[in-house]
Amino acid sequence: MAALTLLVLGGCASTPRPAEAPAVPAGQAAAADEHFARLHRGVDLLMRRKLPRKAIDEYFDPVIAEAGCERLLEGEPRTYVARTPAESVFYLVQAARQDLKAVVVRTPCADAFYLKGYALLDLGDVEGARAAIERAVALAPRNAQYLAELGHIHHVERDWEGALTIFTLAEDSARSFSPEDARLGEVTRALRGMGFSLIELGRLNEAELRFRESLQLDPDDEAAQQELAYIEQLREQAAHAPE
Repeated sequence: MAALTLLVLGGCASTPRPAEAPAVPAGQAAAADEHFARLHRGVDLLMRRKLPRKAIDEYFDPVIAEAGCERLLEGEPRTYVARTPAESVFYLVQAARQDLKAVVVRTPCADAFYLKGYALLDLGDVEGARAAIERAVALAPRNAQYLAELGHIHHVERDWEGALTIFTLAEDSARSFSPEDARLGEVTRALRGMGFSLIELGRLNEAELRFRESLQLDPDDEAAQQELAYIEQLREQAAHAPE
């Protein structure tokens, strides 16, 4: 299944990118394939036709209901969704260390929660968006794309410290577990999220380092360039402020 790869350069929200996942038995695979296909149709409504409510009502919520997504968040074994073998192994090892039963499955549920959250945020429902994104993160705690969207919600809520913590985890997750074709975009998005949080916390030198690191990885990162210019403006204002 082709994945959507476009990332928004602004560093706030990324284009939804339904994930690939491990193979499963044929019957389950067919159902999952159909659900993933419906999510892609919902993404088209959301991103190209700008109809977030219609995408939720006709695609994201029905997939969540039909796939039994809420049940995956309950009880044992703990259910995880991973995009790479390294991410799968990480979840299983962490569960074993805590003496917990865990499985990594191919399911549309994490993407469905993520896409619903993305659409709800587009509709201005920050509380609902956070609840949906947190469900996605519960199924995939080291998915850098989900974490970055949760960090963005903390930005919307003006929780700069919380956002910094989440974007820091997103950066580590992107470097360690993101698919190769998504890694650069997810690392730089996390770095920009960290930098923006640090600006709002008044830690300009640290913010500058994050944006410069993003530019080292992607010299065409216009958002990082703009934020560096903004940091210089803030420094100029501080230098000329009355005593």
